[in-house]
Amino acid sequence: MTMIQGEERMKATIVDVAKESGVSVATVSRVVNGNYPVREKTRFKVENAIKKLEYVPNLQARELNTQRSSSIGVVVPSFDNLFFAEVLDGIEERLRLLAVRAEKPVPLYVDGERIRLWGTEYPLVCVPLTRGKSYAEYANGTIVLHAVQTADVNVRRAAIEALYRVELAAAIEREAPACETVVGKHAARWRIRAMKTRWGSCNVRTAAITLNLQLAQYDVRALCYVITHELTHLWVRGHDARFYARMDGYFPDWKNVRRELNSWARADL
Repeated sequence: MTMIQGEERMKATIVDVAKESGVSVATVSRVVNGNYPVREKTRFKVENAIKKLEYVPNLQARELNTQRSSSIGVVVPSFDNLFFAEVLDGIEERLRLLAVRAEKPVPLYVDGERIRLWGTEYPLVCVPLTRGKSYAEYANGTIVLHAVQTADVNVRRAAIEALYRVELAAAIEREAPACETVVGKHAARWRIRAMKTRWGSCNVRTAAITLNLQLAQYDVRALCYVITHELTHLWVRGHDARFYARMDGYFPDWKNVRRELNSWARADL
């Protein structure tokens, strides 16, 4: 929640969160960054304060603290050349998307947060776990996170990602055979990885196909598109006219699905 003074709306700071939760600024920082253990009772107080105040970490302060800057300098010979103008426009668009991402609240994986699975957002319900490894599951229209009291943000995030891995593996087993039949090629092995810049990759020599873990967040049509795309590389290594002609035959709506997938991903930035 942003605080209101007179007619102006002011963003909450880490100091405001510390005051609201009755702890030190250092403790708030530890909860946000998840780099040091914090008592469960204290962590919940801080997380509730963050949600109440709608606190978003200050990137400039973080840069000063870490001595690392996110500033980008660009040197071009001339602004008269259309090529350089387009390059700068592209850089500005990317920075705008990154700025939008920075303004989004930090996921804490606590009660009430929304977790997306196969294109649908479900409320997160946290259930205390007395012992054992934290884990997450889908149950009755909710994502249930079973976590020990000492679990920090990183542990809870890992539990959600483990759920994505299980869901994606099951979906591959369910959807891949039909895609393989259409394409006329079969993967020798399916792998799942957290990938930053690709939805999938295909080793044409070994016929091993790797899919992005985050595909479990989006509509299953996107998964079928990526599977078909990577299988097609077993016919055509690169992205040329022959490749796209095959895609048109195997998956006629692939362009629209790809556009939707990339649009969803940009919205998550």
